[in-house]
Amino acid sequence: MQQAIEPSELTPIFKGIISGEFEMEFVKGYFWGGTTNTNIRFTCQGYEIELFHDVNHIDYTVTAIAPDGREAGYDYWGTKDADGDDPISQLTEEEHDMLVQRFEEKHDFYMHEAKEIRKSRALKQVEKKKKRWQFWKP
Repeated sequence: MQQAIEPSELTPIFKGIISGEFEMEFVKGYFWGGTTNTNIRFTCQGYEIELFHDVNHIDYTVTAIAPDGREAGYDYWGTKDADGDDPISQLTEEEHDMLVQRFEEKHDFYMHEAKEIRKSRALKQVEKKKKRWQFWKP
């Protein structure tokens, strides 16, 4: 039987995101919805981690998959077999707030990038239409 991911293995990943040492990326289809209740899924250091957040507050770690395929989740971390509680609960309140801030920053970056892509596509469409009709001009 494969060993589970312990909370002590994930806490340094969260702290690395907070410090800026580690870069994280949202998994396609998941995003930071600071004003809604939802799960967010992201990758960092080869791990895929899913968190549940409730209106700008990360409540708990839902599940995690390690680069080597090991998995663990909320149900395991609540047992006496785990080396601690849910990994997110091992952060201080200040670290928790900083992690939320990092997710918000990444979300804002993605939103800005998406806006720029849409703007670029719209400009290309306008240019395409202009070229299409220019042959009519004397």
